[in-house]
Amino acid sequence: MKTLPEGFHTFYKITEEPLQMACGNVELPVLVDLSEGNHLSLIPPSVSVEDFYFRHSEDFFSQVLESIDDYAVYTTNLEGEINSWNAGAKHVLGYTEKEIIGSNVAVIYTAEDNRQEIPRLEFEEVVRAGHAVNERYHVRKDGSQFWGSGLLFPLFDKQGNHRGYTKVMRNLAEKKVPEKQALYAKALSQNIIETSREPMAILNKELVIKAASESFFQLFQVTRKKAIKKSIYDFAPRLNRERLKELFEGILTNEMSFINFEFAYELADGSTRIMMIHSRKVVSFVDRVELVILSVEDITQERILQQDKDDFISIASHELKTPVTMIKASAQILEKELKDAASPLVIHYLKKLSEHVDKLVSLAAFLLDVSKIRTGRFSLQKEMLDLADQINETILDLLPVYHHTISYEGPPTCMVNADKAKIAQVLINLVSNAVKYSPDAGQVIIRLFRDQEKLTVSVQDFGLGISEEEQCNIFKRFSRTRVVCEKKIEGVGLGLYISAEIIKLHGGQIWFESKPNKGSTFFFSLPVIA
Repeated sequence: MKTLPEGFHTFYKITEEPLQMACGNVELPVLVDLSEGNHLSLIPPSVSVEDFYFRHSEDFFSQVLESIDDYAVYTTNLEGEINSWNAGAKHVLGYTEKEIIGSNVAVIYTAEDNRQEIPRLEFEEVVRAGHAVNERYHVRKDGSQFWGSGLLFPLFDKQGNHRGYTKVMRNLAEKKVPEKQALYAKALSQNIIETSREPMAILNKELVIKAASESFFQLFQVTRKKAIKKSIYDFAPRLNRERLKELFEGILTNEMSFINFEFAYELADGSTRIMMIHSRKVVSFVDRVELVILSVEDITQERILQQDKDDFISIASHELKTPVTMIKASAQILEKELKDAASPLVIHYLKKLSEHVDKLVSLAAFLLDVSKIRTGRFSLQKEMLDLADQINETILDLLPVYHHTISYEGPPTCMVNADKAKIAQVLINLVSNAVKYSPDAGQVIIRLFRDQEKLTVSVQDFGLGISEEEQCNIFKRFSRTRVVCEKKIEGVGLGLYISAEIIKLHGGQIWFESKPNKGSTFFFSLPVIA
């Protein structure tokens, strides 16, 4: 090899273990060869000898080590006396190089670790295994402690003699605090679940129950011991596995959450309860593990009351139909027979009677439709229908009834496969609402659009509009807005509910856009003819 540059007296080769550059007398300049077989005579032509030796010298590596602030790097002799100390060690442990050199490494260990001779045991582990890894509390100059992670390696000279040890250590205190906070948050969330009065559970991605509230176990009539660490499919013997698979292996595979998922559960006494599940996938910020949170609600009583209400509506609508029809016919006969003989007052009240009977007929029809929808008997009689022609027919029927201008914008003809009577019912309801809820506007616009997949009808008014907080309830049964009630505008809140069900049966969609005091536009779409 080439002659050592002036000022260099010792040559060492770095082994596979890091930081061997620090071995030996730290005050003696050391020339370092980086890898086996890399002879110093092979200096690239473009690199000067002085620069090459500098980049392979102890001075170069010392400067590198001094630039690492986050890691404490120090070396000791065989007795554990510290003989080198980088800037990172000062930053992590608080001692300057001058203060610590010559001190035994025990000074940075806790009293308990020193009583257990941990420093000596670590040195022995290094000699036996070639290195040692440890995480434990260490002591700073000011006496405070921190959690540090260290790697300890042996140091050898050129002849293979064991000269000492080198350690690389990092302060994990900053990492440990967030971990503790995360673990605390995890424990807190589990405690919230377990003490909740609502039936709730946490599942892992294999759908094994990790935690659950006491009310969850009571709902399914199982003990905590039999449920925890069991699959959601197995913790209760009478669960409908196929129905649950529809949720967990179907919906939650593609969706992050699902609400209002219903299934039946048979109790030990043979009775059946109707359960509703709300579920959501989350990722634990502690260990990045995917979890599923379940909230379960027993809606059996609600369904019983709902069924009683549906039965009442069904019976009432059928029972009302016949007497109301008779009253209507009787009023019309009386009005005709007394047209010339009766006093104006009698004629006036006969007309009022006829009007109110019409309202009863309409209400009975609404209730009958609701009953059919709730019992699954609401069916369609589809035929080829010119939707543009149906819109114009609806306008002609309603113009004599209302004082508003009702206009149509769209193609002269547009065919669709639909139930003529029910589509007419939807159009009449939307236009009637547009007129009713825009008493001072005087204009309603109906538009028809077509694209490759669907036909879209819009009915626009310029009236009261719907407040944002009430918009979510518009298509629910018996829904009426606060403004409509305050202005005492007549209605029962069933028209939009029935219209929405009609459009859904056709495979279409219904929606709206609205701003308070600026009006509303209701839309519905129907699939085009293939």
